[in-house]
Amino acid sequence: MLICTLVICVGLCVLVATGGGPIQAVLRTKTNSSDLRSATLIDLLFGLCLLYKAFISSFPLSTTWVFLGLIGGRELALRIKQQTSDLPFTNSEGGSLAKVIGTDLWKAAVGVVVSVVIALSIQPLAQLTAG
Repeated sequence: MLICTLVICVGLCVLVATGGGPIQAVLRTKTNSSDLRSATLIDLLFGLCLLYKAFISSFPLSTTWVFLGLIGGRELALRIKQQTSDLPFTNSEGGSLAKVIGTDLWKAAVGVVVSVVIALSIQPLAQLTAG
């Protein structure tokens, strides 16, 4: 338990020291990601989804997919609003909407495949230790 806590703390320290690392690079490709109000709203909705999952729903839910849905939905809404408005939007050089959302979905799909491969490779080991 202590080793796991230590690894997580060291990992978080490295992430903060590198300024967010690859996670921050992905978020910078999103439209208007420097707006603190927008980030706060996403955090609030994400928190509400997690509370709903924890206390009300018994439906299995991945927090990664919830977060991707919130970010993708926000990106879609901002791009639609940008087309109908003369307001300047910052940080929208990430490419077309399909490219921005598609790359997120591609990365998530690769993550799912890697997770399934790891789970399937560990399964025989768990059966050996249980038997």
